[in-house]
Amino acid sequence: MKTFVLDCSVSSAWCFSDESDAYSDAVRHLFTDSWNALVPPIWYLETLNVLWGAEKRKRLAPEESAHFLRLFNALPITGETLGLKAALKMELLLLVRMYDISVHDASYLDLAIRQGNPLATRDLRLKSAAAAIGVKTLIP
Repeated sequence: MKTFVLDCSVSSAWCFSDESDAYSDAVRHLFTDSWNALVPPIWYLETLNVLWGAEKRKRLAPEESAHFLRLFNALPITGETLGLKAALKMELLLLVRMYDISVHDASYLDLAIRQGNPLATRDLRLKSAAAAIGVKTLIP
């Protein structure tokens, strides 16, 4: 089974037709081709935040959020079992400084580096940082 690191910018696009694009759709279809995704612990919180924000702005009804949570839970998405204290490491801060990216984005990049997996992201800044450091971006 092949593995990639899934960024919330890709998975959240699956929830909104106006944010969906060919890249995010192609990544979603990789799950039918025996791929699985690895995510840092922050992905769960970011995903819930996207759904809650969409409910507050009336972009999603609570039933739709529940539908997407069931979808995410049904997909082969594995969270890295890393305690929050372990996430407080200099490598993340170095990536943030070096590439001027958020700590959230650095957590995805760090995971891809450590696991040697390609990164699925729609975030241009994160893609640029990945390319600069030699992490492959997933091309479905």
